[in-house]
Amino acid sequence: MKALITGSTGFIGNEFISNSIDSFEHVYLLCRKGSEDKISLKVKNNPKCSVVIGDLVNVHLSIQDEQLEEIYQSIETIIHIAGAYSLSDSAASSYRANVIGTQNMCYFSKQCLNLKFFHYISSYVVNSIYNPINSEDDIGSDSINEYSRSKINAETLIRKFKFDQNVKLRIYRPGVVIGNSLTGYIPKIDGPYYLIETLLKFEKVIRKSPIKMIPIPFNPVSKVPLIPVDTVSLWLKKMIFKPSHHVLRIYHLLPEEGMLVKDLITIILGHLGMTSKLIPIPNNPINKSLFKALDLPESLVDHFYSLSKYSINNRKEDYPELLDADNSLLDSTLGKFIRQQVNHD
Repeated sequence: MKALITGSTGFIGNEFISNSIDSFEHVYLLCRKGSEDKISLKVKNNPKCSVVIGDLVNVHLSIQDEQLEEIYQSIETIIHIAGAYSLSDSAASSYRANVIGTQNMCYFSKQCLNLKFFHYISSYVVNSIYNPINSEDDIGSDSINEYSRSKINAETLIRKFKFDQNVKLRIYRPGVVIGNSLTGYIPKIDGPYYLIETLLKFEKVIRKSPIKMIPIPFNPVSKVPLIPVDTVSLWLKKMIFKPSHHVLRIYHLLPEEGMLVKDLITIILGHLGMTSKLIPIPNNPINKSLFKALDLPESLVDHFYSLSKYSINNRKEDYPELLDADNSLLDSTLGKFIRQQVNHD
């Protein structure tokens, strides 16, 4: 398989290409000028790899003519991973990276003479957090932040785009992606790591004067669909190299049963040496102001009260061998990151 891959310097992309490069016949890794140093030497020095300097937000991706023609002629697959993925991103940056970038990739695909597959890494946030059950084919109309709005727009765009008739489309929706399960590493603070970062600020104080009870805004039955980045990478590799027969197929890359928010917070506190009892605060307008005061993204509140579940029927039907990461692995992954931060301080 010859493929063009975007986002190879990002969190999921870097993990995916490191684990998968030897399975390709050749890969073209698109990255912005100045970002090529983020690609590991192991990958860059692989004879199967060509680093391509360009930019998703520009027409023809700003790729030099010589490489552009080579890519048009040779690739069979596009794997579009690049995008903004932070809860705190602005409307402009989210739209530019996720919507304009995806639109340009769609039009780019029309020039690829031998293209067979277009793989797009979306996000579970395109679902409504207010639906009891979200199927793989559902897409939300309500967004809780600029990031989710941009991902809804991008996935809507790609599902409506008229690809050439011989091109099959795959859309993958990872859940809340946490660090590598072996190392705990995550490149930037996002998702549950915002909460970890906030609690770390009070860790030394709480250790000196233990608090018996901590009131926190959350619903005791709400769950979050955590998944380690290396699990996402391995699942993507399996699905991309052994695709189903469908013309369009969408997969939720997340566990069938998410982790209770209560358990997530308890795990974080436990790794910080805290045994405080959690007191759930009912949902109310003040909660977002409280999160803002603690330097937490306000939209995190919505996830802490969400009662949504996410269907994985397509994944179970096509890839029954792909097993969920259990809570003990999630606990271990978060624990490795927390210990690194405590020891660093």
